[in-house]
Amino acid sequence: MYIDAHAHIYHEFTDESARRYIENARKLGIERVAALAIGKTIYPATNEWYAEQINKYQDFFFGLANVDPDETKVEELDALTRPPWGGFKVLFARQPYGSKDYFPLW
Repeated sequence: MYIDAHAHIYHEFTDESARRYIENARKLGIERVAALAIGKTIYPATNEWYAEQINKYQDFFFGLANVDPDETKVEELDALTRPPWGGFKVLFARQPYGSKDYFPLW
């Protein structure tokens, strides 16, 4: 089984483009794709928007949510480990990642 561990979904993602993407990936032997939420800092989409898109094709995509350590609360992390999420990534820290302010998240 091959898994593409790094892909993104954009607002231009339609049912037709998703069908073609999945069809082409399967031709290459790719059975699952991790769709990484970019986060609103780069692209105007929230984890909730990504979850909606991933849920439409959950037999193929699983998500990695975006966690902004300056905005995400510790209580939110557990939900980001359950479907449609396969986990999360931490991005866009305004301080060094080793900052004591972030220790509750780690």
